[in-house]
Amino acid sequence: MATATLTKFGQIARTRDLGDLVESRGIKLFPGSGRVRQGVCPFHDEGEGSFTVYADSQRFHCFGCDTWGDALDFIRKLDGVSIQEAARTLQRQPATSVRSRYSPPKHRSTPGRDRAVVRAALTYYRDNLLGATSGQPGRNYLRTRGIGRATAEALHLGYCTGSGLKAHLHKQGFGKDRILRSGLLLDRGKRERFAGMVVVPEILNGSPVWMTGRTVRRNVKPRFNALPGSKAVLGIGTLPRRIQRLIVAEGVFDWLTLREWRLPSVALAGN
Repeated sequence: MATATLTKFGQIARTRDLGDLVESRGIKLFPGSGRVRQGVCPFHDEGEGSFTVYADSQRFHCFGCDTWGDALDFIRKLDGVSIQEAARTLQRQPATSVRSRYSPPKHRSTPGRDRAVVRAALTYYRDNLLGATSGQPGRNYLRTRGIGRATAEALHLGYCTGSGLKAHLHKQGFGKDRILRSGLLLDRGKRERFAGMVVVPEILNGSPVWMTGRTVRRNVKPRFNALPGSKAVLGIGTLPRRIQRLIVAEGVFDWLTLREWRLPSVALAGN
């Protein structure tokens, strides 16, 4: 497709507010952290609200099925049409001032993530990966991706077998409501969010503040999942204090590979 045509399509997308477009298709969005809104993803079966719209970049990303893009991509994927037809559909939408369309409520306070629950879960995942027989699928997958044990230990990687987390957290003294609010379980506690996944946490000041995961099995979707809500740039908490160069990766395993090579790096991971 000609560059001029792609540029024209991009200009159309930038003059239509993505959040308004998403809600016009019946997808309710709720305020998240900062200029972010979240809702239930229209591209896969979920009930957790992993679909995230970023007001600043006018892009979306689902942490459940790893679908992402701009307004054109949203229409193209939702309606199953070509990019040309998506552009024509978008042109029929009224243009809006995307910079001022959304700001979070001034008096709304966003509760912080329960770091104690996240820390207990990560310890459980790490023990599975590094020592338990049940963690062998995770160890095998990391080996195929070239990630060694030393890197796994340094970055606090884990593996979720898909069973036992709720019982472990109960044993650690966490109540049912607190566990359900953590985002680690799905379907009202019936399933574990990271089942069958290598778990990659973001560590800040020695405490895990966010997690993402990648399935170790082929042809399983979603391939990626993550705790909903705000997140840090992955890896920023493990960087040395003084660095001259920094590599910014888009994917989680690109970042893990760079860290295996001992290169200072971070991953945007959907930011």
